[in-house]
This record gives sequence, structure tokens and C-alpha cells, in this order.
Amino acid sequence: AELYPRVVTAGTLDGLIVTATRMGDPLVARLIAGALPWVMVGRPDIDGVSYVNVDNHDGARQVAAHLCGLGRRRIGMIGGPTSTTAGLDRSNGFVDGLAECGQTLDPLLAVEGDFSEDGGYAAMRQLVGRRPDGVFVASDTMAVGALRAAADSGVRVPEDVAVVGFDGLPTSEKTSPSLTTVHQPITATGIAAVTMLNDLVSGVATHPAVEILPVDLIVRESTGATVGAQ
Repeated sequence: AELYPRVVTAGTLDGLIVTATRMGDPLVARLIAGALPWVMVGRPDIDGVSYVNVDNHDGARQVAAHLCGLGRRRIGMIGGPTSTTAGLDRSNGFVDGLAECGQTLDPLLAVEGDFSEDGGYAAMRQLVGRRPDGVFVASDTMAVGALRAAADSGVRVPEDVAVVGFDGLPTSEKTSPSLTTVHQPITATGIAAVTMLNDLVSGVATHPAVEILPVDLIVRESTGATVGAQ
């Protein structure tokens, strides 16, 4: 928010793209009240905002269906921060997906993370003693830490616990084992945000617009795919 007077009100910008913020960020309210056209990447927690987002809810629902389909029955989650809409949407989608296959999320198998590798490591260290046989980790960065924690604890992936991340980052292909993950279309998201902003700046769009992009589950070794399989 401290950048607002220096950047947004300086009169040098035609428009602005803002990446997702924590819920309640005062910058969002100031941008809504201002005259500068702007677009958010990520779902805002307030109405009246043009934004582009990936389908976090459906991606997490796909993860739940995948783990259930593998026969896993003690399925846990390392969620994202509940102060972010991405964290909430992924958690809610996962819970809904478990319900669709007749399971519920045991509160003892749910730990809130912070989207960092160290946070994923600490959360997985908490979970391994509770013996989950599947874990959804709400970001690939956290999943890297979770895989490291499993290895340090003598827990085999995927034999003892299947692990799934979210984001489809390049690092997900290089972990050992390679990480099953939900791939989000980062390039398409950027293109959609720029197109949406251009429409606002040019006057083609006069009302807030919303675009939700689909995501895909990529199955790799951390849930049992053979080496080289996608």
C-alpha cells in the first residue's frame, strides 16, 4: 500500500496488473476507489474487481479424486495460508473432492502451511507421525519441503505416502521422486490479464470482468507413476 502514492497516483501509468494479495489488503480498496484501470491475477476477496484466476477449487478436487482412486484412505493436507484466497480455494476444493468419494478430512491430518519450502518441511514432519497414506500439498514449493521431510523421517514416497503438489513448477519434474502436481497455465494467465487490462484502458470493457482458466493434473512418480510417464 505504501507504493500507492508514489506509483499509482503519479499519473505515469495507463493501467496496472496486481498479483494476488492477502485478504483485507488496503491496496485493493484504494485501487477500487481510484480511477486507474487495473486487473488482479488471483481471486480478490471483494466484489467489483476485474481478475484472472486459475480454477484452484477444481484442481484440488482433482487431487482428492486421484488419491481416492489410488485406494488411499488416510489422506491429509498441507494447506496454503487461510489469509489468501488461493489457500482457501484449494483447501475447500480438496475437502469437496474427498466428500465426492465418500471421505472426510481428519483434522489431525490437516496442517496449514505458508507456501514456503521450509513450511512444507515442518508441516510434513508433523504429519508423518500420524501416518497418512496420501497428502495433498497446496503448492509445489511446499511439496519440495514435504518430500525432503518424508525422506528424513524414513517414510517412502509413494509406497508409504503418496504426495501431490499444486502449481506445475519446473522443479516438480526434478524432485526425487518426481512430483505429481496440478499444472496451472501461467503464460495463458498473463496473456489473459494483459488482454483484460487493454480492454479496460481502451474502454472496450466498462464493467468488471472475470476469467477462470482450467488446470490439469500431471501424474508422476510421487503417486506411483512409472519413470518417464506423464
